[in-house]
Amino acid sequence: MKKQGLVTAENSYMMQIDENGDVKEQRNALKSKDWEIYGFQNPDPFTDFRGGGLKSLQNITSFAMDYPNVLKKMIDPGNDFLMAISSINITYFLKVYFHLAEFLQISKDKDKICPRKGFKTFCQLLVTDPDILQDLHHFLFQEIFTNWIHIKTKFNANILDFGVALDHVTDTFKNIWNKREYKDLKEFTKYYKTLARPITKMKKPIYL
Repeated sequence: MKKQGLVTAENSYMMQIDENGDVKEQRNALKSKDWEIYGFQNPDPFTDFRGGGLKSLQNITSFAMDYPNVLKKMIDPGNDFLMAISSINITYFLKVYFHLAEFLQISKDKDKICPRKGFKTFCQLLVTDPDILQDLHHFLFQEIFTNWIHIKTKFNANILDFGVALDHVTDTFKNIWNKREYKDLKEFTKYYKTLARPITKMKKPIYL
């Protein structure tokens, strides 16, 4: 999708995030240093959305509308949380994992995508919950934030350790998602909460 086609959507979506994030400055121009409040890497948020595309815009906006109080905590400067980058990374991960990324080549990317059993579960849930991808995003997004606060508090983690929290959550998700079939998201999240464990030691992140 061309950049021009995303700009209009970005301005609309970002203004909603402004309102729900309780940041009073309203913006007409897309480029602004203020986007760093939300965890973007530079004044032009478009550059961060390349991987997740329009779906990442929709997910981050939906989250801002559904969880405004959580969003306020995420963008609290004291938490040093990369809110936007975390959300975009989760959307990108889910799109790739569930075979939804257009650039995938199954033969080359088979280690990145969901096995047959887990993909079957995703497709079955998609029938009854068209928003399952968005719902999973919202759940995992909050899990990253929880894990980030944990390692920041316990291990004095800094921004360079962001990949530790992201990897831990995505690895835990893949392990639990493929253990069994689930009748709905509620059953999965309950099972996830039962099995998931906090980070007990720091490892070197492989990316930021």
